[in-house]
Amino acid sequence: MRIAGFALSLAAVGVTVVLSSGVQSFVDLPALLFVLLFGVGIVVATHGLPATRHVWRSLFGQMSPEHSAEVRQIAATGRHGFVAAGWVGVIIGVVQMLSSLDDPANLGKGTAVALLSALYGYLLAYLVCLPVERRA
Repeated sequence: MRIAGFALSLAAVGVTVVLSSGVQSFVDLPALLFVLLFGVGIVVATHGLPATRHVWRSLFGQMSPEHSAEVRQIAATGRHGFVAAGWVGVIIGVVQMLSSLDDPANLGKGTAVALLSALYGYLLAYLVCLPVERRA
């Protein structure tokens, strides 16, 4: 049943993206890389790199029961970290936007970075980290 909920959530995002203005409008590689690296960096800084291997096992295979509490805690840190990364990306995008007020043609890039960073942060937090946290 959980897989069906995950699939439904992912389908809702996908259908909305495709039906609105196409996939290109929702892809910003620098914003995605920033949110991904910042969020993973928070997890590694908090728990250390060796501890995160249990989360990868939980995502792509079976997890041993003795690591359940640790995986839950790491996934919760990831959830908060990705949301925080999205909001830092919003601030970066707003700064980019405000720095180009003299040229309105460049406002769109900063706006895209700001909004897509928040979107990426929330998608990673709630479609990746939350299911791992609840599964552990």
